[in-house]
Amino acid sequence: MRKVFFVCTGNTCRSPMAEAFLKDIVSRDPVLRDEISVASGGLAAFEGEKASRHAIAVMKDKWGININDHRASFLSEDKVKEAFLILVMTNSQKRYLMGRYPWAADKIFTISAYADPDCEYCDIDDPYGMPPEVYERCAEQLKKAVEMVAEKLKKELE
Repeated sequence: MRKVFFVCTGNTCRSPMAEAFLKDIVSRDPVLRDEISVASGGLAAFEGEKASRHAIAVMKDKWGININDHRASFLSEDKVKEAFLILVMTNSQKRYLMGRYPWAADKIFTISAYADPDCEYCDIDDPYGMPPEVYERCAEQLKKAVEMVAEKLKKELE
């Protein structure tokens, strides 16, 4: 299994939503189902913290995806080693991880750039502490990017 790992700051908003979107796609796709596993973590995560209440609500209300059981996890070196692909939310997160784990640079991308090479400098802004509509916009961005990531992975596996 090839593990796709989504990374954000606290692992309570963006990366859990991206993880849930890709898990949903993988569960329904016969090509991806047997080849891809999905996880997430944070650069400054508090182990065991729940997903943000707005992230939980927008995922359930808009897409029927339940992330209520998500618990934050810190991105460790072991997780970087086991990942096939690491998708971060911002260019600054990418630079940080590439500096910390230079041996993994070939598998670290921003989600936007991996999904669409023309979007090399597109960041997914952190909705933490913002109103629900900001979470919804963020989730919509993530959903679109994750769908493109899934298509790219599928083409690589076929």
